[in-house]
Amino acid sequence: MRFATTIALLLIAAPLSAQGYIGGYALDSATNTPLPCLQVALVDTSGRVVERQLTTGDGLFQLDAPPKGTYRLRFFAWSHDTLFGPAEQLEPTIERTRRYVLTLRPDARLATRTPAALATRMAADSAADAPPRPPRNPRSAPLRYPQDLRENGVQGEVIVHYVVDSTGRVIPPTMQIARSTHHGFTDAVRPYLRSVQYEPARLDHRPVCALMRDWPFTFSLR
Repeated sequence: MRFATTIALLLIAAPLSAQGYIGGYALDSATNTPLPCLQVALVDTSGRVVERQLTTGDGLFQLDAPPKGTYRLRFFAWSHDTLFGPAEQLEPTIERTRRYVLTLRPDARLATRTPAALATRMAADSAADAPPRPPRNPRSAPLRYPQDLRENGVQGEVIVHYVVDSTGRVIPPTMQIARSTHHGFTDAVRPYLRSVQYEPARLDHRPVCALMRDWPFTFSLR
């Protein structure tokens, strides 16, 4: 996997708690809006994860300050390149809060995958950590190909940002259409996302929410 490192850091004066911590807010560089349900981990120089959690709805995270040493923050969204913050000297008494302005870049391999291939890749993820998986009963909320577009041989794609909660439901206010080749396909994807229930994402075997960015919905006649 490629690693991107485009992260802007801005200091915040207000502390989050009276105990040692490293934390802050994860923001999208394109819109300056919070990135909810983003995985944030503190890793040491060997790459070992010391602690990790998901950001809250407003992009907030707070990790306990580790033993004295050199560490980096790692930011991760499913099917995107991992982002790393700069190496920092930390110790148990430190209190550090920043705004982390992140440029999330899709994994280049995502663009070449069909929905079936994506589903297969999801199924291969570890039992401990996995992205949202296709619903157990796809027929309960099918993604319908607009009949008029099908009859006219129109193909296309809709790219969507959204958040899936810990029950597998898409949180409607988080749905954003990033790109669409035809409004008819957009009109098909919106109700699908409102009604579908995925198998929820997992983190350390627990169902959790997940940030789904640049997710493709492809309409193909092949």
